[in-house]
Amino acid sequence: MSDQPNKENFFEDFKQLIVEYVQKRLELTRIIVYEKIARIVALLFSGIILGFVFLFTILFLSFLAGFYFSNLFENTFYGFGIVAAFYVFTFLILLLFRKLLLEKFVINAVIKILFKENDETK
Repeated sequence: MSDQPNKENFFEDFKQLIVEYVQKRLELTRIIVYEKIARIVALLFSGIILGFVFLFTILFLSFLAGFYFSNLFENTFYGFGIVAAFYVFTFLILLLFRKLLLEKFVINAVIKILFKENDETK
């Protein structure tokens, strides 16, 4: 008789199991959300740092190119004008193709981060 479940407390035990399951599921969901937020913040932070380094590299390379073209054409205005024209041309290309080049890339990167499965959960 000890092998049979206790029918009197079945619904109470079942209710308790459901409550525990829902609590653990909510806790797991909260942990997963925190992990994804932490991953996005870490990627943004590292992206900002890399962006600043890249910005300074481009800035000094632009000065280098400006002075090179200034010496080449023996005119500072033309030297730095060529570099400025290159950036205006690049800006216009990015402006025209921003949906294709930038927006899809960012959207796909965020979706990839949010829906990435952990190797541990598989």
